[in-house]
Amino acid sequence: MSFLSPALLWLLLLVPLFVALYIALLARKKNTAVRYASVSLVREALDRRHSLRRHLPAALFLVAIVTSILAIARPTATVTLP
Repeated sequence: MSFLSPALLWLLLLVPLFVALYIALLARKKNTAVRYASVSLVREALDRRHSLRRHLPAALFLVAIVTSILAIARPTATVTLP
């Protein structure tokens, strides 16, 4: 398999930047919640049972970005028929 526009694959380097930004926003949100809310309210809001479901939209967004970048690079394959 090859790509018609392989230079666009450099956009995949933005993926770790998106992950770092997401982690930074989560840390910022946690610090803000602890600063302005009571401790019991924070414990109730940070329910550990649904922690994976909370990150599912961000993970799906990341998969969509990677898939879009790969599609923009226009992959091609040569198929030989007998």
